[in-house]
Amino acid sequence: MEISQRLLGMLFVWATVLGFSLGGVYDVLRITRILCGVHYVKRFSGKEKHSAEAQAPPNAPPTWRRRIFHVQQKLLIFVGDVLFGVVCGIALILLLYYANDGQFRSLAVFGMACGFFFYYHTLGRLVMLFSEAIVLAVRRLVRWTVRLVLLPLRAFSRLLYRTVGRRIALLVKRIRYRRNVRYTDQTVESYVRLASQGFGLTLNLTEDGRFENKPQ
Repeated sequence: MEISQRLLGMLFVWATVLGFSLGGVYDVLRITRILCGVHYVKRFSGKEKHSAEAQAPPNAPPTWRRRIFHVQQKLLIFVGDVLFGVVCGIALILLLYYANDGQFRSLAVFGMACGFFFYYHTLGRLVMLFSEAIVLAVRRLVRWTVRLVLLPLRAFSRLLYRTVGRRIALLVKRIRYRRNVRYTDQTVESYVRLASQGFGLTLNLTEDGRFENKPQ
């Protein structure tokens, strides 16, 4: 099926925009990695590589802990790259389905690659330059959001404690007091009963006129 040059141009433009957008998605993935402890270290050539060793716990001298940490970080990087590849594949399929009736065009792949690399070497570098500040801002935003969400819950829990919690605590205290009183009364009654029975001892008169205590 032949396609006009205009449609090919539109397909290339849409593919470039899609690749640029996927670059933003990849930056979100990189910021998430930084939140999880992965650092991006710049080489002398200007390229970047992710380093799991940069965030090894400083107070963890055992080697096996650091190895487990490195394996976890590498697994996180691998899973993220695989998921990003799946997202790119789905985006390409949807683009070809809606823009080219589902027919594969290498021009669409080339356009996505151009858009992605254009974002990666322009806005992507700017984002990673301020990645630490972005991570700090995200952490503060999450912290304040959690505080705002938990603020009504804390107020409700305090009100619930003042109204219901104190009454329950007072009721439990009364139950314990009555239980202790009952135990004390039972203990006193048992000792009184034993005392009335002579604590289980009998007095026997011996031949020489003395009393001898013998247990029953």
